[in-house]
Amino acid sequence: MQSDGLDPNTTSPPSSGAAPAGPPANAWYGAVPPPPPPPPPLPWGFAGETSWQPSPPHRARSRRVVAGALAGLFAVGVGAGVTAARVTSPSTPSSTTALIPSVTVPGGSIGGDTGNATPSTGVPSDTSGVAAKVTPGIVNINVTLSSGGGAAGTGMVITSTGEVLTNNHVIDGETSIQVQVPSTGTIYSAHVVGYSLTQDVALVQIDGGGTFHTVSLGNSSTVARGQSVVALGNALGRNTTPAVTTGIVTNLNQTITASDQSGADVETVSGLIQVSAPIQPGDSGGPLVDSSAAVIGMDTAAQSAGGRSSQQTSTVAYAIPINKAMTVVRQIQSGHSTSTVHVGSTRALLGVQSQDGKGGAQVVIVQGGSPAAGASITVGSLITSLDGTAVSSSSALRNTIVAHDPGSSVSVSWTDTAGASHTATVTLTSGPPA
Repeated sequence: MQSDGLDPNTTSPPSSGAAPAGPPANAWYGAVPPPPPPPPPLPWGFAGETSWQPSPPHRARSRRVVAGALAGLFAVGVGAGVTAARVTSPSTPSSTTALIPSVTVPGGSIGGDTGNATPSTGVPSDTSGVAAKVTPGIVNINVTLSSGGGAAGTGMVITSTGEVLTNNHVIDGETSIQVQVPSTGTIYSAHVVGYSLTQDVALVQIDGGGTFHTVSLGNSSTVARGQSVVALGNALGRNTTPAVTTGIVTNLNQTITASDQSGADVETVSGLIQVSAPIQPGDSGGPLVDSSAAVIGMDTAAQSAGGRSSQQTSTVAYAIPINKAMTVVRQIQSGHSTSTVHVGSTRALLGVQSQDGKGGAQVVIVQGGSPAAGASITVGSLITSLDGTAVSSSSALRNTIVAHDPGSSVSVSWTDTAGASHTATVTLTSGPPA
């Protein structure tokens, strides 16, 4: 998910942090903030396309910039402008604070199948037994980010050779990954094999060899409303035995649009399973299982209580159906990238941070020494196309860039602040996963 919005409360190059009080987080889109001071170069180019993100000490930021922050679930709100809670793990210092990004549902209502089940029944009769079967195949994921911070989430081992399924938003911006097997405490290094931004799915490979316990994959096409479920994950990034919660399937085929509190990191994810099982940040990438301990989904999103609540747990949660996630995994395993699935651990970067502008992606930061800087793209410019593909928004720019490989030469068109049009050919550089 991209971080291409600015924090209007900062004067230095910001990350996707807390939204200001008062107007909705998206209300400032379209305005050009004052140019920030030139950012220093980063070892991987930039923290997120289309973003550059510093790592200010001891500030409450999203998982991308605060050391030890959680790879928090998205928060979901019905209607635009809903922001989410600040979440702090009681077992960690106050500097390890994460913001659950906010989510709006297109059209102000839940998409897809709108029939609701009442979440009052359906608790599995043997929750502990179900959890015991699944836990050996669950791992805690801890990443170091290109911004200098860190993040934590959950993964499911899907092959005995150590392939791990997780959310893309758990690993985006990583420069290194550690995977911990909670049942033994053993820690391994790992690397990204591939990912999909639009599906929020990533495949990670544990390094060093070995034989690993796996989860049992079910069939999400048979999931029904009212069905009992168990959700497991690395709640609040505690890196202990997975937390276990229960609930029922309350809806199917849901569509949500996810962003952080500043309105950045915008992605629409569809076809989701909605459940009443309580979910917390850090559970991202964890399994949603049925009463037989078969994985039917991957925990991905949760709804906040509304506004800027301090609620850490949500009983309106969303999971990617396992059949859908495994379709992406098989594409990655094939070794062939597509327009929506990227194979490899690096991605192409242009070197700008942008926000939605009128008819394009409006540049708010240009990284020094980047391809964009070399083409004389400046703050306030409106990027309108890349490699012949029209760009209508910040997320469209990012998705278009990610479809290319590092080192690719592409044409970029933009309109400067004086209204003059420009086109130049740039060579995209490389950076960590999106």
